[in-house]
Amino acid sequence: MHEELDRVLGDRLPTLADRKDLPYVNAFCLETLRWRPGVPLAVQHSALRDDVYGQYFIPKGSIIMGDAWQILRNEKYGPNPEDFHPERFFEPGIDPPTEQFGFGRRMCPGRFFAENTMFLFAASIFKVFRLTPMKDEYGNDIPLSEKIVESAVP
Repeated sequence: MHEELDRVLGDRLPTLADRKDLPYVNAFCLETLRWRPGVPLAVQHSALRDDVYGQYFIPKGSIIMGDAWQILRNEKYGPNPEDFHPERFFEPGIDPPTEQFGFGRRMCPGRFFAENTMFLFAASIFKVFRLTPMKDEYGNDIPLSEKIVESAVP
């Protein structure tokens, strides 16, 4: 990612106009949103009338919660969905996910703002800083660990 940023930007910071010229940074952002969605259980909704969704009957008043976490682990986004792998979006037939922002007509209206902000944030951080693992007392890399918060909103 640093090579791409240095090659495209030189000594300046990124702008939104650079997004088309920074495909790896863009893939990194898409993968971050797919791998760890901000709202993994989507915002709940209530059915205003009886409805049918596929083979399911949904009675009026039902509480509906989309499981974005599980949907974003579908193999339509490539193999090994638990792995962080931005390169998956360079594979033919793998489209960027949208489910992290909700579903259908109830998609988050701020999704474009969120995607643009994340792109500028990530591109700026990686342009300015070289992020490396911490070292132990012997100079060895300390492996990164991920902490999962078990809640509807991490």
